[in-house]
Amino acid sequence: MAKEQLFTREKKDVWLKWYARCGRCGESSKAAGTTNSTVNQHRKLDPDFDAECVEAYSLYRESLEREIERRAVEGTLDPIFQRGVLVGHRRMFSDALILAHARRHIPEYREKHSVDVNVAGGVLVVPGVAKDSHEWENGGSESDEEKG
Repeated sequence: MAKEQLFTREKKDVWLKWYARCGRCGESSKAAGTTNSTVNQHRKLDPDFDAECVEAYSLYRESLEREIERRAVEGTLDPIFQRGVLVGHRRMFSDALILAHARRHIPEYREKHSVDVNVAGGVLVVPGVAKDSHEWENGGSESDEEKG
């Protein structure tokens, strides 16, 4: 029996649970006892399973965004030790995370990038005077025969 046939509904549910939790295919496949290629094959063959995978990844992204917001806005408690003894905690905030969160939700905080895609084409004209068509064809210089 091929490994793809062993990817049961129960294993799919385990895979989806892990994928929603960690957002990584390899770790989810390992937890479900399958391979990434098996999961990919089932996603191609089963549109309902593929939709569940998309939803699980969406849940992972939401949890990640919640954690970014929590660390940036609520901060984290870092222990303070004196001579090896815990004497308190200090609340720490992440400027980088709050800025990333602001950029995600507030367009004015996003970096502005612009690219000028206007390209002018044409021919470069360099003024010059050729005595005759032979000089023009030779790039402005007379041939040895014409000089002589």
